[in-house]
Amino acid sequence: MIYIKRTAIYLIGFNLLIVGISFLITSTYGQSAWDGVYVAFSKKAQIPVGLATILTASLILVVCYLLTNDWHVFLSLITSLIQSLLIDFYLTLVKNSWPSETPIVRIILFITGIVLMSIGISIYIQAKYPTNHVDCLMLSLARRFSLNLRTSKFVGDSIAIVLTLFIARQIALGTFIVLFSLSPLVQLISDRLAKPINQFIYSRQLI
Repeated sequence: MIYIKRTAIYLIGFNLLIVGISFLITSTYGQSAWDGVYVAFSKKAQIPVGLATILTASLILVVCYLLTNDWHVFLSLITSLIQSLLIDFYLTLVKNSWPSETPIVRIILFITGIVLMSIGISIYIQAKYPTNHVDCLMLSLARRFSLNLRTSKFVGDSIAIVLTLFIARQIALGTFIVLFSLSPLVQLISDRLAKPINQFIYSRQLI
């Protein structure tokens, strides 16, 4: 029963995360640092965003392995594969449901995307399943160079922004808003959700 509950929490949170990513990409006002890489790569190579995501994820996990010499990092490929499969589906759904033709719609999509991403991350990490490739990179940098998580995340996101600029030659201003707002929101929300979610997962049903 605990396994089923953890899986349910994971799926709910992860789907909210991908919907949030889809909202941000559709808004065109910016996205998280690594999502910017996937979108830029997708446009440059003329391939779906999902395919660009899994290809980038594979390279990131190779870097994680080189940093840690721990093959367990490749377990994150499972999460990354799920993300790549879902992103194209939700992107199509969001673009068809909320055409981003006016600034007000794009602003709503942008703000809602940040909130959904924060809620999604805060929920799915409680399941304690393998992280995605971005979180794996953050943990690998922290482990290899003895950094705290906030510093290693900043380093990873900075690398992503440089890669986006290299590929696309430009970057949306909203990307920096996401960069500086996402972590505090995740911390704020996860602090409030951790206890009730853990009570739900590990509570014993009365017969």
